[in-house]
Amino acid sequence: GSFGNTKSGRRLRYTLLGFQFVISIALITCSIFVKLQHTYMMNYDMGFNKSHLLTTNIPVSINKEYSSRKTFAGLLKENPMIADVTFADGDIVNQSRMGWGRGFLGKQINFQCYPVSHDFLRFMGIDITEGRDFMPDDERTNGTFIFNESARKEFGFELGDKVHGHNGEAPVVGFCADFKFRPLQYELTPFAFYIFGKAPWWQTTHLYIRCEAGAKVSDVTEALR
Repeated sequence: GSFGNTKSGRRLRYTLLGFQFVISIALITCSIFVKLQHTYMMNYDMGFNKSHLLTTNIPVSINKEYSSRKTFAGLLKENPMIADVTFADGDIVNQSRMGWGRGFLGKQINFQCYPVSHDFLRFMGIDITEGRDFMPDDERTNGTFIFNESARKEFGFELGDKVHGHNGEAPVVGFCADFKFRPLQYELTPFAFYIFGKAPWWQTTHLYIRCEAGAKVSDVTEALR
């Protein structure tokens, strides 16, 4: 009614209008920051190739032996939508994973250990800085290590050193470039890729699939099933 034309009415109307503008500006500002954060995360170089990547868990029966895992991988690669596959123990980026404490040169060392198949580093595009990558023959040994550069610097590792694995001493055959294996709020720490070999007590039941560009995720997952 007539209240809208009064001094108090106009003050209330301007106050409500100003409040709406403040809320709108705040929401737009928050949206911009969310977009910037999302863009940053999607384009951040984690140190490995994360494009066209799918992951899933598989039954232990498929991965119990190297031969059965190799056969399963071969069947998947026959699909034209699948460029490559590999196996590991859980997600490559994980807040926490298996921690190993070992004796080395008379002192205690601690590092995060990530069991993988022999082709994992090549699949992920993780560079070897010295030494060699894993090979198929490592799947038939008693354990093989590749440490990151952070572990090399902190522990003073050299090629040919041996660290106790799961079944006796296992050789350090190479070193790889540091990469982000934990969320970005965490600092880089010593990390090891490990192949259990012929007598594993831990299975690499996490399957990674590199899809061909343009492949539909729904078609790939249906083929996997």
